[in-house]
Amino acid sequence: MARHRPDAMFLVADPLTIMNRKRFIDFAATQRIPAMYEFDFIVHDGGLMSYGPSQEESFRQAALYIDRILKGAKPADLPAQQPTRYNRR
Repeated sequence: MARHRPDAMFLVADPLTIMNRKRFIDFAATQRIPAMYEFDFIVHDGGLMSYGPSQEESFRQAALYIDRILKGAKPADLPAQQPTRYNRR
């Protein structure tokens, strides 16, 4: 990335980017590249800004799915849901 400097960065959270988030944050700050991250905990670690689904809300929705499955619902019959709340920092 240093050779072909990007105009901006948006990092989607996955195990690799979460594990190396400090390196991404430091690189973006050193190179003065505006960077946006998927989750707000990366902003707490020093990232510039974030916009992504609320992890808290996603966990609540997952718990509701688990509850329905444990009460006998077939997973294939449950509707797919998209996030309804987003965090912006």
